[in-house]
Amino acid sequence: MTAMQCKFEGETIRAYRSGSWPAELVRHCAQCADCRESLQVARALLADAGSLDLPAAIHAGPPPAAQVWSAVQRRRKLDALDRATRVLRVLKIAGVVYAAVFLLWAVRTLPGVAAESVLPALNGRALSTSVAGGCVALLCVVSGLFYTLLKDERRSS
Repeated sequence: MTAMQCKFEGETIRAYRSGSWPAELVRHCAQCADCRESLQVARALLADAGSLDLPAAIHAGPPPAAQVWSAVQRRRKLDALDRATRVLRVLKIAGVVYAAVFLLWAVRTLPGVAAESVLPALNGRALSTSVAGGCVALLCVVSGLFYTLLKDERRSS
């Protein structure tokens, strides 16, 4: 609908709302397309306005500040937890890669070092200490991975 073209449109809407129709306004509305269109729009809008729950609409307002603040804090904590979870996922992947690389290195290198002492600084005692240290490191990585992966499975189920 465009801007009011007929000077009687406002009177037509007021007459519809009040329910009193002067005879000459009734004759005018029968001939004027703009007034008929504005009357249709007014009927539709007033029908929609009648279905509104006005007391609830009047009292509706923004939520209390404490509720908004609580929601913001909860969202901030969830975001921080999500960032920490991402770091733990990266550490788990790095641990798995470390364990695989160490295992491949140990399988390829240690039998050759023990058999022919390629490294002159590694005597029998140094070699056994290095192997023991590597095994302890591997045990720590595997147990840490086992704990974190087990914790993920329990949380998801």
